Amino acid sequence: MGQNKMKGASEDAVLKGLNWLQENQNEDGSWGDRSPGAMTGLALLCFLGHGETPESPQYGHTVKRAVQWFLDNGTKFEGRLSMAKRFSYSGVYDHAIGTYALGEFYTMTRDERVLGIYKKAVDYIVEGQGPTGGWHASYSRPGGDLSVSGWQIQALKAAHLTQLELPGVDQALDRAMEYVDSMRGPKGGYGYQNTPHDGYTLSGVGMLCRLFWKCKPSDVSKSMEWMIEQTEKKYPVKYNSGSGNLYTWYYNTQACLMYGDSAWTKWNGWFQDELVGVQNPDGSWPEPGYRGFGVSGKSKVVYHTTLSILMLEVFYRYMPTTQG
Repeated sequence: MGQNKMKGASEDAVLKGLNWLQENQNEDGSWGDRSPGAMTGLALLCFLGHGETPESPQYGHTVKRAVQWFLDNGTKFEGRLSMAKRFSYSGVYDHAIGTYALGEFYTMTRDERVLGIYKKAVDYIVEGQGPTGGWHASYSRPGGDLSVSGWQIQALKAAHLTQLELPGVDQALDRAMEYVDSMRGPKGGYGYQNTPHDGYTLSGVGMLCRLFWKCKPSDVSKSMEWMIEQTEKKYPVKYNSGSGNLYTWYYNTQACLMYGDSAWTKWNGWFQDELVGVQNPDGSWPEPGYRGFGVSGKSKVVYHTTLSILMLEVFYRYMPTTQG
């Protein structure tokens, strides 16, 4: 926390956010009312990112109930953590986020109860990779979608770090880097689907994925310089403005920390106080100014809150996920 310049108020905000999640967990152990695989996965990642396991005094019961929900429903749906018989357009997000969370859980606890559904879940991601190295909606369309692919890559990196040596994981990550590289525009930004483009929204996705797998910070220096420049000129880190895009910030925060140097100094100066300053008194986070992502119902508050917590945990949550 000290090394990465985290403020005490930010850790207080994390704790308030975790308390809100604990108080708003559904009776069955899940969170939200839409996309339960994604919402429960994101919430579980928040607790794991804070070092919480089923043995933790304050949050252990919450973690235990969330994992049990994945076990019960993941078994019912044969490892499809979208909790459906077939993968829908949005179900691939649910599945990857749930798989990511179970991967981190296993790495931290070595709880073999999750291995059956976890191995099946990873297999679906490996098998669902497209011919270009990316992933698309429903794991069934050709080409790729960088937003969809970003979550699959995070899940596979966590799978690599379990040291289970699951079949196809490293090879899928190698192929995924080819796809990510193919989406980079001439100035360093990243496109959304199939064609390279200097887009701002997913630039952090592209950089983080590259930094997660066999890449040095210098390999993405052009992209980082472009993203920081665009933030300064066009997309200020202001929560209640039209550029208050938590999805983009989630990736930018991680990419900047891993990149380090002046990029992290600038981004940290922009995002940390901004996030803490808008937190609701109950510990949740309000809807930001950007309205581009269609999470609705009770899940909307879970989504804003979990992404904000994960960003504020970035100062210390990387130990189990980026080694190796």
